[in-house]
Amino acid sequence: EHVYELFGAERTALISTLNRFGLRAAFRETALAEGLPPAVVNRWSKLVPHYAPGAAKADFDGDVADRDPDGDGANDGSADRVSEAPPEPGVTNQERLAMERARAERRVGGGPDGVLELALRSSPEARGFPFDDERWARVLRHAERLLDAPRHHGLHPGGVVVAPGPITDVVACQRAAKGVVVTQFDKDAVEAIGLVKMDLLGNRALTVVDDCLRSLAARGVTPDLERIDENDPRTAALLREGRTIACFQVESPGMRNLLKQTGAADMDAVIQAVALIRPGPASSGMKDAYVRRFRGLEEPTPPHPRLVDLLCRTQGVMLYQEDVMQVAARMAGMDLAEADQLRRALKKRDAHRLEALAERFLEGCAGEGIPRAEAAPVWELIANFASFGFCKAHAVTYGRIAYRCAWLKAHHPADFLCAFLESDTGYYRTRVYVEEARRMGTPILGPDVNKSAEGFRLEEVAPGAVGLRIGLRSVKGITRKTLERILAERERAAFLSLPDFLERSGARTDECEALIQCGAFDAFDRTRPELSWRLHLLRTPQTRPPKD
Repeated sequence: EHVYELFGAERTALISTLNRFGLRAAFRETALAEGLPPAVVNRWSKLVPHYAPGAAKADFDGDVADRDPDGDGANDGSADRVSEAPPEPGVTNQERLAMERARAERRVGGGPDGVLELALRSSPEARGFPFDDERWARVLRHAERLLDAPRHHGLHPGGVVVAPGPITDVVACQRAAKGVVVTQFDKDAVEAIGLVKMDLLGNRALTVVDDCLRSLAARGVTPDLERIDENDPRTAALLREGRTIACFQVESPGMRNLLKQTGAADMDAVIQAVALIRPGPASSGMKDAYVRRFRGLEEPTPPHPRLVDLLCRTQGVMLYQEDVMQVAARMAGMDLAEADQLRRALKKRDAHRLEALAERFLEGCAGEGIPRAEAAPVWELIANFASFGFCKAHAVTYGRIAYRCAWLKAHHPADFLCAFLESDTGYYRTRVYVEEARRMGTPILGPDVNKSAEGFRLEEVAPGAVGLRIGLRSVKGITRKTLERILAERERAAFLSLPDFLERSGARTDECEALIQCGAFDAFDRTRPELSWRLHLLRTPQTRPPKD
């Protein structure tokens, strides 16, 4: 919205992606086109994986599959499905598909139609699939030819372009279902015609930090995050012990374990950890080497003696995309423009381009006096790493936010965790964060029909001390309509008793029972069994004896 307001809606557009047919979509669409019963098609298509074994959770063109491909607000889930096998670095999805076809031909004997057939045969639930039925055999053959074919346009997760004048004067556009203007060109094409692609990604951690600061300001506490100590002892202890639940980028079990293994204690260590946990360093073995070297179990030896000064701050391993560029420049004599082309090719997993760059790297190393036998292992590390590595600016930005979250949690746990719980985000379920607040010394106050807000909020429990009050929204079974009615009635006057609540709130019996069981009526000085009994007594129609 800020970009639209700043530059004008007529000059701004979102970027489209080209979504292509995967295994399941090709199978389903072909079967329906053949006129097979939809119920049967749906049953069999659920047993087909979305992508060929080894494919990443990306479109076949290598771009990330967005969560709203039709622009209608519906998540097709394609971005959440990941195949069991990890992607092979330096191999495009088209080439991977060809390799899978060859493997299927060898294993199944089904010729070029074997990828889908192999996928079905490998599923125990698909044992009864009619492979010998000519109609289904035709579906498999035709669906195979659809693989990787364009299916429809989608929306790039965060891509935006701004033109010097009306955007329609520069690039063909269309309106998505939500009404937003979208380019008909994808991210590569818009750059080719001279537009600059910007990735604008929403980050709820920034909202958490801002809400936390507002909460503190309301109590007269105004920390300046621009001036916090980057070697703060309390934050260092929290990081070293892996107590980073609710902290951006560093709350997953793997990340918390990494922080404990490396003894991360300052912002630089967090930045390196954020880069280290990426699939590139992790899958190439660099993460394990980094940990061993950090703990003194192994010498921090770089992959080549010429790289000692380049990689001295990162235990001799490549953490950032810039490291790859500098290694290429130092060993192969590449200028920065060539090194950037290498980075781009690795990022896109362009196998044909990489093959030429690999030869250029090895020849360049030879020209610098480095034998091929020494240069080849370095190239393997580069190829395995850079397609999934962070650029340093990205890692620094994420690490900075992560450290600020850790600092706020270490110094102001109640305000930070309350803001986090209100953000409705996180790696774990809500109860995990509530228990984390309890462990950090914050009293947990249960739901109360007279004190709880809609969501979580802080409440003074003693002079200078606050507790975390659970909101009514967290009570299972309470509808939005009832919640709004409770809050509106409470603005008029507090609820005095259960009958008063029943009369004014309009809550259903099951909703009242849920409130009773969670303790929301405990302030009425009645036991929960007694309240439950009174509820059913009040809600049960009274019968009178028949008149004579």
